[in-house]
Amino acid sequence: MWKLARKSKGPIPEFIEKYFGAEEKAEFLWLWAPVLAHGQFQVEEYAMETFRLFGKSEDEAAEATAARMGRQAIQDGPNPVHVTAVIHESVLHRRVGTPAVMVEQLMRLLEASERPSVIIQVIRDDAYFPGLESWFEIAMGDWIINTMVTVAVEDYVDDRRDIVHKAIALFQQIRARALPAEESRATLREALQKWESQQ
Repeated sequence: MWKLARKSKGPIPEFIEKYFGAEEKAEFLWLWAPVLAHGQFQVEEYAMETFRLFGKSEDEAAEATAARMGRQAIQDGPNPVHVTAVIHESVLHRRVGTPAVMVEQLMRLLEASERPSVIIQVIRDDAYFPGLESWFEIAMGDWIINTMVTVAVEDYVDDRRDIVHKAIALFQQIRARALPAEESRATLREALQKWESQQ
């Protein structure tokens, strides 16, 4: 889908094509989200609202959202990608769109966390730690070069072994702070109840 979008001068920036190509063929994804829900688990209206907030027009936001939804297809089928996603607790309470959008988004995370190919863990919002400054994602597998995408001043994709290994090590340090999967689900449910009460 991202190839088609790029060919039609769609919403996929050229710099990130390398990561999307790796993601499409990956066997494992490691995702760290300190600010927003992971794109791999965003529902349509949550994604639309984030793109609007980034200054995209309605048409541009719709195109970018369609591309993001298309990327999620790797989680389906007989051989889905194995995803480990770590989320900072503040993401669950940071409103994107309406409370109804947040309800839908948290329900999506809960549903995903029940899949055998997905691990979702939450880090409590109680202290600073290295890695809190920026999100990143790592795509890994036997048939690809391990590749990461991150953002600091600008989005950045890298497949150099030493850089990706640093990201892998940082992900492991971040994940060590996370709640176990079942406690993380309980935290998701608590946040869901909060947003349901605000509808």
